[in-house]
Formats: sequence, C-alpha cells, structure tokens
Amino acid sequence: LQVQSLSNSTTDYKGSMDAMLKIAKYEGIRGLYKGYIPTLVSFGPYSALYFMFYETFKERIILHNRRDTKLLLEQNANPNELSFLQLIGASAAAGSIASWVTSPLDLAKLRLQIQRAGGAAARTQKRGGDVIMYSGMIDCLRRV
Repeated sequence: LQVQSLSNSTTDYKGSMDAMLKIAKYEGIRGLYKGYIPTLVSFGPYSALYFMFYETFKERIILHNRRDTKLLLEQNANPNELSFLQLIGASAAAGSIASWVTSPLDLAKLRLQIQRAGGAAARTQKRGGDVIMYSGMIDCLRRV
C-alpha cells in the first residue's frame, strides 16, 4: 500500500484487508509472507538492542539514585525505583541508539520492499542511470 502510487501495477488496493485478500488470491498464502524474513532480520536486532540498552540505562539511573539517597528520601522516593521522566529518558535513549545501529538493516528491508513493488518505485533507486536490483537481503546489505 505504501508504494502503490509509485508502481505501474494494475492491482490497486483499497485497504489492508483488500490487499491481503488479493495477494492471497493471486499469489497464494505464501505471498502474504513475502518480505517477512527481511522484516524479522531488521526488527529482531532492533528489539534485542533496545532492551539491552534500556536495561543498562535503568541500572545506571538506579545507581545514580542510590548515590543521591538523601535527596530522594527527602522527597519520599525509593532509590530503587525510577521516576516517570527517568523511564522516558531511558526508553528514548535506548530507542535512539538501537535505531541508529540497525538503520542499515531497515534501509535494506525498505529497498527490498520497494523492489518487490516494481515499476516506477524500483526506478527511484537509480545510480548512474541503472536500476539497482537486489537478489536478497545479504546482497542488499552489501550494497547499502
């Protein structure tokens, strides 16, 4: 649906359900899962890195809170619990770093999805007048 307007395809989808039904009809059930592997390859590492960084930041904030116990006790706060702003900060920092590290994987996934849409969408990836075609995720990552 996202690259439908760029494609020369004769198949127009009216929404997610329509797209799912038409893909299942013309490509079979396997067609619904085309592109799923690149999605897993990019989302899996992002999730793992996000939670690793998030837990690390939480631990560091708790250590910092324990050093400032006197101030926290004056505010009736537990040094082992994070405030709402501390949780938001840890989450935002973890998400930012995980996104930055995994952006090449996400770019490769996006290029493969655009290539699958074909037509004009694939031609937007021109380099020196040639259309860049990828044989799979590894090939795409090598060229990113």
